[in-house]
Amino acid sequence: MTLFEKLVKKKNLYSAWKFLQKNPSSHGIDGVTIKDFQVDLDRNILSIRRALMGKTFSFKPLMGRLVGKDRGKLRPLKIP
Repeated sequence: MTLFEKLVKKKNLYSAWKFLQKNPSSHGIDGVTIKDFQVDLDRNILSIRRALMGKTFSFKPLMGRLVGKDRGKLRPLKIP
């Protein structure tokens, strides 16, 4: 079994979900919160699985922020 075949197994996608839901206040760049995603969890996970298997899945663009450093300098940060 290839790594990709392991990745798209339903049980592995649900395991990833359990890890993500530990931070319920987080959300993606699309604004969908953990709570919103969970409302229709099975459909959402299966949708991601279909996109992965069909090789049509793509990540959303990264969100850019400037973060303060010592001495008042700023550094760019990209947030997935």
